[in-house]
Amino acid sequence: MVLVLDPKADEKVLVFGDTHFNFDEFTLTREAKVLLDKDVQVLKENPETDVRMAGYTSAQGTEDINQKLSENRANAVRDYLIEEGFAPERITTIGYGRTKPAVYKVTPGNINTKEAKANMRVLFEVVVK
Repeated sequence: MVLVLDPKADEKVLVFGDTHFNFDEFTLTREAKVLLDKDVQVLKENPETDVRMAGYTSAQGTEDINQKLSENRANAVRDYLIEEGFAPERITTIGYGRTKPAVYKVTPGNINTKEAKANMRVLFEVVVK
């Protein structure tokens, strides 16, 4: 959930949810596609907006594996947006691996915690022109 406090009257605020993944996977779930469909509509209504897909992982696994997984997750979201008609030149991707977690994990080896699940995600980063 994203909370926008006191947006200014003359500004447009675009809000996107995180796209979450199962452990060690980069395949979009049916639920993720439903949420992304809403994001695609917002993006189509705002043609001046470019986005960056930022992929992340939990702390489980090696740095190399997590780096590749985060890139694959970002690309999975990118590919879906393109399939749904969003212009490819408006999308860039980046993988952060297990760096920059959404939530700090007290028990990094446990993949079933809410913190671990929160970190298995792709974030939309709006690029202002």
